Amino acid sequence: MPLSSPAWAFLQAFALFTVLGVLAANQCHKWAHMEAERVPRLVRLAQRGRLVLRPEEHRLHHRPPFDTHYCTVSGWLNPVLNVVLRAWR
Repeated sequence: MPLSSPAWAFLQAFALFTVLGVLAANQCHKWAHMEAERVPRLVRLAQRGRLVLRPEEHRLHHRPPFDTHYCTVSGWLNPVLNVVLRAWR
């Protein structure tokens, strides 16, 4: 595949956005574990607005039987994955 082909550009963009998504997920998960006073103010606002995973929501993941609330970016998909698809059981 030539380096200037549209398919190569697509693969590069896909890889880039996958890596950025993984980094964002890890960072949101880290913020959910941090003490509130250590989390940047803008992130706390995003947590309150449910744009970023809230610590209260993520704590549910750390309770037995440990089979719910695995979404680490915003938690928006938790209801669908937990109840409808039963993805973690």
